[in-house]
Amino acid sequence: MRMEAAQQPERQVRGSILLIPSELFMAAEQEAERQGLSLEAYILSLLECQIRQAREEGTGRRG
Repeated sequence: MRMEAAQQPERQVRGSILLIPSELFMAAEQEAERQGLSLEAYILSLLECQIRQAREEGTGRRG
């Protein structure tokens, strides 16, 4: 069961909207469930991974 953001006062939303094609969204939902994560947690983990990789690549170019 999903809770609305209004029911989660500790959550901060900064106005981002993701437009995800339905096929990709369904695949993300399935993978999140497989990993035992909420869809939001799964998407955030993907973003975190991308940011980490970009930073590592940026550091590698300078060194």
